[in-house]
Amino acid sequence: MYDCVLANDFTSATSFLNSYLDDLSTCREQDIPQIKESLASIAAWLNQQAGGQSDGAANPYVSEFIHFASDLDTVRRYLLQQLQRHIDSMSSLDNKSRIVLEVEQYITQNYDKDLSIRDIAQRVFVTPNYLCYLYKKNTGRTLNQFILDVKMKKARRFVCETNMKFGEIADALGYANQNYFTRLFTKYFVESPRAYRNKHGSLSLVAPEGEE
Repeated sequence: MYDCVLANDFTSATSFLNSYLDDLSTCREQDIPQIKESLASIAAWLNQQAGGQSDGAANPYVSEFIHFASDLDTVRRYLLQQLQRHIDSMSSLDNKSRIVLEVEQYITQNYDKDLSIRDIAQRVFVTPNYLCYLYKKNTGRTLNQFILDVKMKKARRFVCETNMKFGEIADALGYANQNYFTRLFTKYFVESPRAYRNKHGSLSLVAPEGEE
């Protein structure tokens, strides 16, 4: 369902949601707490997509509503309402804003690729120069800066929360050259990946020998 929503295929998303809830209606009573947890996650995500939380934080009232709902039909109506809110918000966007949103979603979902503005522009059927102009006009920053921000936020998680070698992290972010990744990371965070891991990483993590 998530892929359908992100692709703006709302017909498929609605159909999937209804089928999923129909299947859940036959669940065992002991499975209900786990099912409600899963449904709460879906509701929170839809709420975020519809603009309910601009900072991406989970809305506690969404989860609370799901957990205290009396039956699945109530949950169904609520989830479909959240999906409709997202559809309405998308419909209210003009074509230029829609392009910007589509581009940002694509970059966020494909941070592991070697993203080029030329390739991204082809996906939204505009020229690279026009895409750069449109993005800067709508957001106040360059498209390359957004790509870098997305990749560096992922890089920080890999550095601090995993034992991945820095060459592996470079590959996971779509950078063919580890030295290039290291230079980007160091410029962005004003510390090398190794120094950043030593300072901010989990105490259980040990930087691999020879990594910079």
